Amino acid sequence: MFSAKTQKKIINSFLSQLFKKVFFWVLLGIGLAILGGFLGSREFISKDILGSAYYKLTGKTVEFNRFFLGINLAERKKLLSFALIFLMIIVVANTLATLINIVYRIRDKYIEDNEFYLYNAWIYLLYTLSKIISYIIITLCLCSFQTLLLAVAFISIYSWFWSKKGPNHPQTKNMFLWNDPNVWKILLYSSLIIFILPFFYNKFQKILSAIKQQEMQGGNVSELQKAIKNLFAAIPGLQIIIDLLANISSFAHLIILLLFARAVVFGSIREFDNFWNDIKRIGSRYNAFKFFYYYQKTLGKSKKIKFDSKNKADIPAKTKKLIILGDYGFFNAIPDFFKFKNDLRREEDLEKFTKNIKETIEIVNFIQSELNPGEANNYYQKEVNFITFKIFNDKNQNLVKARETKKLIQLIRMKNPK
Repeated sequence: MFSAKTQKKIINSFLSQLFKKVFFWVLLGIGLAILGGFLGSREFISKDILGSAYYKLTGKTVEFNRFFLGINLAERKKLLSFALIFLMIIVVANTLATLINIVYRIRDKYIEDNEFYLYNAWIYLLYTLSKIISYIIITLCLCSFQTLLLAVAFISIYSWFWSKKGPNHPQTKNMFLWNDPNVWKILLYSSLIIFILPFFYNKFQKILSAIKQQEMQGGNVSELQKAIKNLFAAIPGLQIIIDLLANISSFAHLIILLLFARAVVFGSIREFDNFWNDIKRIGSRYNAFKFFYYYQKTLGKSKKIKFDSKNKADIPAKTKKLIILGDYGFFNAIPDFFKFKNDLRREEDLEKFTKNIKETIEIVNFIQSELNPGEANNYYQKEVNFITFKIFNDKNQNLVKARETKKLIQLIRMKNPK
């Protein structure tokens, strides 16, 4: 086990992130409670601010409030109460995910990259659930222009805070961020309903009123008005649809939510499967890399190798001591950082390249033999595959990090021998 000091450091690193998230989410909840009148005798969501502003600017009346979520004040307050309940669920889900993450991190000891635990089935499920709930909360904030402004301001400040903070360490999942495309898409599509649909609705109502008024007064009806009248006469249900247009706008917001929630569910399942499939496949890549190295090493030690069938010229002795790199399949198998950080135009670079390849194989073999000899334990094999995957697939990875992992395992083994 880790020392008490190391355990405290790991726990604090996770809890500090959780406390910062919860702090902001509580502020959002307080803001919604104030606007909904839950923390006082006055509420702020019944007034149609958009309609009032538009009337002052144009002298025309447009009821924007009819196109927000909810049809009356009582229903909108109920929706805000649901938003507060969902905020509490997010806090609980993220707390559980953090506690499970801490337990695995302290227990396993060897995995320092927290991405491994983010794809633990329970942690991944809790974070995915939190993301879907965050979309529900954003949609529920569409019950008034005031709550919509609060949601946009919160997401902006929250996103700015985490972007200024830099990369999370340890890496954890977050929500309510602008870099999540589903967040701004939900707000954008719902805003189109709120800001554009009222004008179409009002236009149709005015045209129909004008036609009825002119018919009652016996006045002339324009060709366009006649066409519209004939359209409504030909489609009996069209008038009902127009009358219900404002009332069904709430369902449009919910349909948008359901579409993105569905995309998150299927996308998360696909992402989870792809991650573990990639981790599982790294064994084949490493074996190809290792076997090719041993093959070329044995080939290079041969006393006499002919590369030209006509003149039977021998490969130079120095070249025989190096890896023969003629098979481009070998370059598909080597770790990515080898591809970006090696220049093989000089012989000494090639010698160093060969030594580094040998050391990489020794490190991976050491990790396998120490963590899961004989591949007897499926969970430990996942750890081995993940460490190997990070070595091979991160172009910013290097042998220094691989050596540090080896030293960490050696240190833990010295303190906790098998």
